[in-house]
Amino acid sequence: MTLSHGRAFRWTLAAAAACVVATAVFFAARAIHERKLAGLFDGPATPAPAAGMPGECPKLATDLKYWKTRSTPEAPPLPVEDLRPREPVERYEYVDGAARKPYEAMMRRTPLPPGVDAASGATQIVRLLNPSTYEEHFLPEFPTILNPPDNALFPANFSAPFVEWTDARNDLWQVVLRVEGQVLWSRLSREKRVAIGDDAWERLARGDLRGRRATVEVRGVKRSGLWGRERETVDVSAPVSLAVSPDAADAAVVYRIVTPPFDRTKTPNMYIRRLDEKEDRPFLLSRRQYCFNCHTFPPAGDTVDRIALQVRYVGSEKSELPVYFAVVDLKTGKAVRADLPFKAQMTTFMSWAPDGQRLAYSANQSLVTMRPVVHETQSAGEPESDIAVWDSRTNTTWLVPGASEPETIEIFPCWTPDGKSIIFSRAPAGLHPALTKYQLWIVALDGPNAGKARPIPGAEAPDKSSYYARFSPDGKWFSFTRSDSGTLIKSSSDIWIMRADLTGGARPLESNVPHAADSWHSWSRNGRWLVFASKRDDGIYARLYFTHIGEDGRATPAVELPVGRLPLASFNLPEFVPEPPAVSERALYDSIGVDSPSTFVKEVKGRP
Repeated sequence: MTLSHGRAFRWTLAAAAACVVATAVFFAARAIHERKLAGLFDGPATPAPAAGMPGECPKLATDLKYWKTRSTPEAPPLPVEDLRPREPVERYEYVDGAARKPYEAMMRRTPLPPGVDAASGATQIVRLLNPSTYEEHFLPEFPTILNPPDNALFPANFSAPFVEWTDARNDLWQVVLRVEGQVLWSRLSREKRVAIGDDAWERLARGDLRGRRATVEVRGVKRSGLWGRERETVDVSAPVSLAVSPDAADAAVVYRIVTPPFDRTKTPNMYIRRLDEKEDRPFLLSRRQYCFNCHTFPPAGDTVDRIALQVRYVGSEKSELPVYFAVVDLKTGKAVRADLPFKAQMTTFMSWAPDGQRLAYSANQSLVTMRPVVHETQSAGEPESDIAVWDSRTNTTWLVPGASEPETIEIFPCWTPDGKSIIFSRAPAGLHPALTKYQLWIVALDGPNAGKARPIPGAEAPDKSSYYARFSPDGKWFSFTRSDSGTLIKSSSDIWIMRADLTGGARPLESNVPHAADSWHSWSRNGRWLVFASKRDDGIYARLYFTHIGEDGRATPAVELPVGRLPLASFNLPEFVPEPPAVSERALYDSIGVDSPSTFVKEVKGRP
């Protein structure tokens, strides 16, 4: 080794040693700093006052009944009859749901009254028919845990959840997780959201502490200087109890992420997320070329072998078939892109029969989404829709007798567990969405009562709107969404449940909240878990929540899907899958593109 090489080698060693020493000093200083900060939480503590203290924000009272009782220049009484069309309702040709202007004109008084809102285009009447029921979070002075809720129950295969809280007094917090009074895990935080440690959660969910109930609390201090605090005492939140259920949910969830408000130019992406991970991966990206309105998987089996999608091409190229439904074999990647024999190709809401071969869908459908009046709610009108069935074995379709009447809207099909009947939502055509009240009906496809639709006993609610019916795969429960009017973009929506044999009457789930939307939902294959979209966090963005359904049909407090990076967008249309399909995102995208071959579906009359 030459002298110059030796000198360079010594300098390299010295530099490396200096880096090691500097790193050690940094981590040692950091450890000392963290210990000093942790010491701020020693000493006397002040428990947070009980919830519901004076000053809590009331729910906004802006529903139509409230305004009809008032008599002021700003809000005169408004008879509901004034909202009905005064002229005979004309038939408009809807081009894939795009006839917005004639639809809005049909649904409001003419001539247009003064006071039209410049931002939304809404009249005073339309504003009052789109109420806000979101209740703003009261901001407590002391640490208050927002998530998880007290008595929370988590699926056995969940990743470590986040703890979220609010606090107006402090700027440094310590989160403590205890089991039987012993500290299992603690963490300092300068933010009001932190994930429980993976090692601690593994022990609690799947390890030696499985089945034990834990508590979590948040302690807060106001810092003064580097290691001081302004007040003598430490603020402590009320403890929240949590446990992990022995019941696992399905391994993954497929969902869309869409920014509100929804309109026909949106191109939402679809993602898939394993529950034992914190990040999702693309399932089907729109690439700003498509809107994938809806998706559905067959209801049974240990794997998912196919998916049905409503596809709308919004790209710049011309296409003879810009709207269609596609069915993809998730094992081979091969797809059927269907050209339906109906005047409209929209099939937004679909449902697979238990045999996995027949697909019920909303046929002849037109869909109009109006501008939102308040940001968390929106009116979506379905001027026309029938129920049809497509048979994948024969590539034929037919309108379902009893569920395709000209003067009514039939939408949101759902097969009964025996595959012999279809449940759907029905309402008179020609009403403003704020006046449309869907009711649940059932029609048999075979037998002496075939084609004779009837309301579902125990699920009637003439003053409400009921839709989006689902059966639990274990055959025990029947669920649906109910709101004051219209359909799913409503802050008043909740999830209701009844026995799968459709007896005993319906009741709301205990996991609902009164102040914000609980809507899209899906059952795990063991019938123990329900995943649903809820806007309970801020009234605008929907997140995914899970609730456990017991043997008696009672729901536990809902827990939020742990997400590492929350988007400024809504999660919707969650669908459980037992395992992520093997097909790649790109192969799925290519198989259903607007340039892929289409097949014409033959219509047959009546049930073949």
